Amino acid sequence: MTENCEKTLSDTVIIAWNPKSGRQSREILVRELMTRLQGENLVVHLESDLSAIKSLVESAKAESRLRCVVSAGGDGTIRLLADVLGSETPFALLPLGTENLLAKYLKVTAHPDEIAATIVANNCRKIDAARANGQLFLIVLSCGFDAEVVALTHKRRTGHIRKRSYVPSVLEAIRRYRYPPLKICADDLEWEVECRWAFIFNVPKYALDLAIVPDAVVDDGKLDVCTFAKGGLFSGLGYFFSVLFRQHRRFAKSRQFLASKIAIESDVPVAFQVDGDPGGTTPVEIKVLPQYLSLLIPLDK
Repeated sequence: MTENCEKTLSDTVIIAWNPKSGRQSREILVRELMTRLQGENLVVHLESDLSAIKSLVESAKAESRLRCVVSAGGDGTIRLLADVLGSETPFALLPLGTENLLAKYLKVTAHPDEIAATIVANNCRKIDAARANGQLFLIVLSCGFDAEVVALTHKRRTGHIRKRSYVPSVLEAIRRYRYPPLKICADDLEWEVECRWAFIFNVPKYALDLAIVPDAVVDDGKLDVCTFAKGGLFSGLGYFFSVLFRQHRRFAKSRQFLASKIAIESDVPVAFQVDGDPGGTTPVEIKVLPQYLSLLIPLDK
């Protein structure tokens, strides 16, 4: 579903740049986008301080001049900006992160010319979001082994995260993680599942291009839940390859369903992650936010 955003006097673009996002500094792309937008007679502000970004947005909104905020970073960057700036702020994406799952889903590239054209066209799409214990997420929440890896990686983080940054955390989690059982209740007990791995998706794919919920729709007002029943390294490897070859939905030990409200509980605290960032530990309550976020996307998407 797409619609035109208000164009009257909306000539201000704020590029919110996360210089720590991705494999290395991508300042050259940010500067190129800024130049392209200025060439379209748009007023462009480049900022990396969150409080300064919020102030610029509030000022531009007060004058009805805000075209959009460009999230120049990864999935965690757009999540943070959307949470702080709210659902009334239109966004564009300059994907500079490690995975960029939302940008991949929307087929948004990191080419400044294409992003500038998208912003000039001002074509909006409304997408769902969700909150988990009050924390906004746009892409995925997972609970279990991979969330433990995310938590360990962020504890070690000193700068840019690369894919290889996760390797030490994976090895540590293999040694230490005990796969505590999780209990999932959804939509007032319409669904109740016990499992060791839980994934709550708003988009179809996960990291490494894994299509865990290939039928997920980003604006249907529902979250796609996928669970795996067994714990342990060998079970995990089996699940990984079943997902890789898109066979996991045939297994009795895997459950998939749609829900708008989800609760995850466990006897011991289990880590969960939201859009690649640590979210905390169970228990966690999740609720979908239909049509929460406005994103500028290419006209042919």
